[in-house]
Amino acid sequence: MLLSTRTSLILMGTVVALVLFAAPARAATHEVQPGESIQAAIDAAQPGDTIHVAAGVYHENLTITTDGIELRGDGASDSGTVLMPAATATPSECTDPTTSAVNGICVPGETDPQTGEPGRPVRGVTIEGFLVDGFSGSGVFAFVAHEFTVNDTEARNNAGYGISGFALNHVRFKDSVARDNGEPGFYVGDSPDADAELVGNSAIHNGVGTEEGFGFFLRDSSDGVVKENFASDNCVGYVFVDTGENPDPVNDWTAKHNFASGNNGACPSGTDGGTATSGTGILLGGTHNVTVKRNGVFNNTPSLESPFSGGIVVASTTALGGADPTNNTVKKNVARGNLPADIVWDGTGQGNVFNDNRCGSSNPDGLCE
Repeated sequence: MLLSTRTSLILMGTVVALVLFAAPARAATHEVQPGESIQAAIDAAQPGDTIHVAAGVYHENLTITTDGIELRGDGASDSGTVLMPAATATPSECTDPTTSAVNGICVPGETDPQTGEPGRPVRGVTIEGFLVDGFSGSGVFAFVAHEFTVNDTEARNNAGYGISGFALNHVRFKDSVARDNGEPGFYVGDSPDADAELVGNSAIHNGVGTEEGFGFFLRDSSDGVVKENFASDNCVGYVFVDTGENPDPVNDWTAKHNFASGNNGACPSGTDGGTATSGTGILLGGTHNVTVKRNGVFNNTPSLESPFSGGIVVASTTALGGADPTNNTVKKNVARGNLPADIVWDGTGQGNVFNDNRCGSSNPDGLCE
């Protein structure tokens, strides 16, 4: 028997009411104008909210601990949204207690207070459209963060890293710039399940004169793609390295369609026994199952003596507590004008393959087509 019109309307109204009652609150957008506090907007935001920061110069450091926050500026340029240090820093768990170094934008998850081991991560944070300039720590820094994304952002003149993170999963650094920072430009460390994408970034003149003058530094981290990036005027363009600081091997990276040119800065060895570096385009140090293909590597020549100099270098890091290189593939790259050779392999490890590389010199001979 068909329901009466009145009964149908009552039931329809009940269903609509239930749907409306069950629907989650719509994410909000918080607008910040010059002269207002970005951190106040972050503190007021709920998971999933967006903070839009209008163009202008803002003197403050920021800390994001809420899941799902999107922090969006109006462009990574001097005429866009610029973040610079304040005369007095905002208190933050990210400030280094020993040096008082302050990070520009920090995304910290939880750590065990007794062991320092990672705890609950911050999830789903996106940073886009900022110029982060002149902080005593890093420009953008994340620790214990999952689904962490940095787009269209520039970090310059910071004393620490440019754009960096540790204990990360599902990390995305895209279309961003790290320039003239005191330590590596882009850094993913201590992330055995990084699931990383570094795409379309530029790293220029980072860390020169220090122990870690690297454009892109992937340390003790695995699983990712590095493609269509540019590195110049660092001591080393791209570093994939196993240092032995954790027991997991460094494996399953693909580096393709990148450009490394003139990474000739001088980075002397440090007091902790580190190795001097200079004149290296791409370094595979103790890596497993890493593929380097279709990259352009040009004119990387050392300005001080280093065991890792060369265009594309495959080498052991057992002296650093790491491993011998194993099952790496170097193919279809173009490398010219690098010293001491365009492709260098120290002969350690097993299963390393060099195919169809267009280059002028190699050590040992025979690695160029």
